[in-house]
Amino acid sequence: YLAEFYAEQNNLEAAKAMYDKIMEVDPSNPSIHLAMYDYYTAKGEAAKAFDHLRKAFENPDLDAGTKAAIAGDYFKRAQQGDKKSLDQGIELCLIATGIHPQSSVCNAILADLYRLNKDLKPAARYYYLAAINERVNVRVWENLLFTDNDLNQYDSLEHHSERAMDIFPSFPLLYLYNGVANTQLGNH
Repeated sequence: YLAEFYAEQNNLEAAKAMYDKIMEVDPSNPSIHLAMYDYYTAKGEAAKAFDHLRKAFENPDLDAGTKAAIAGDYFKRAQQGDKKSLDQGIELCLIATGIHPQSSVCNAILADLYRLNKDLKPAARYYYLAAINERVNVRVWENLLFTDNDLNQYDSLEHHSERAMDIFPSFPLLYLYNGVANTQLGNH
C-alpha cells in the first residue's frame, strides 16, 4: 500500500522500489504485475508494461471481470484505429479465454476485436462461446446473429436466433434475423 501511495504522489521511483520488494516476496501476485504495468506505462516503456500485463492475465487468480475491463480499454483504443491495441487486445483475450473459458464477457470482447479486424469466422466462434452462457445481455446474441448473417451461415443463424428468441422473447431484431434465416433456407 505504501507503493500505491508513492505512485499516487507521482513519486514513481519510490513506488518502483516498493514494487521490486513485493516482487521478491510474491512474484506471482497479479496485482503487483498490474501495478508494474501502470508504472512502466507512466514511464513510457510500453514493451515492459505489456509484459507485466500479460503476466497478470496469465494468472488465474486475476478474475475474469478485471481482465475483461482491461481488454475493453484495448478494444476502445482499437476502435480509434490503433492497430497495436487491436493485436494486443486479441492476445490478452486469448489468454483470458484460455484461463476463463466460461466467461461470457471475455469471449464477447475477443469476438468484438476479431469483428473489428474483419475476421468474422473467429468472431462468430467467440460470440457463440459468449452466448451459450449469456442470459442477461442480448447484445451478445445480436452480435452472434449479425456475424452469422454476414458469413451467410443461415443454418447457424436460424438455430441461434431460435435460441435467442427463447431467452429474449421481447426483442424484435431476433425475430427479424430468424425470418431472414428461414427465408434464405426456403422455410416458408
